[in-house]
Amino acid sequence: ALPPVSAASPRPETPDALYAEADKRLRAQEWPESRRLFDAFVNRYPQDPRAARAQYNIGEAYNAEKRVANAMGAYTKVVDNFPKSDVVPDAMYKNALGFYTLKYCSDAKVWLQELIKRYPHSSWRKQAAEQIKKIGHDQRNKAVCSS
Repeated sequence: ALPPVSAASPRPETPDALYAEADKRLRAQEWPESRRLFDAFVNRYPQDPRAARAQYNIGEAYNAEKRVANAMGAYTKVVDNFPKSDVVPDAMYKNALGFYTLKYCSDAKVWLQELIKRYPHSSWRKQAAEQIKKIGHDQRNKAVCSS
């Protein structure tokens, strides 16, 4: 067995080891450390097929800490920097939920509509359509929607 890793441990030196360590920290709910490692992965190995998922996981770690705006920044990078990745629909859906949480219902709706338009066969399609309906109803309620 390996000795316990200290918080400021050196980063693993191979893409596989780095991703595995970041993922392990994510599952252990060590949000800041998992973000640090995923960020290092994305910066070091932007062409790796896992880079988009690593970027997405940075958003997931922020979301877990209820840091919605930070999470949305991370999800937007997935959409912008890895447009061909299979995690783009996930990032778009999570971004829409972020906007909704922050009461920007119009923006949330735009993200959901764009998700359905770009990915008509996505597993998020049904949820996105339901969210759009819900937002349409909520937009009349200023306590829920400021836009």
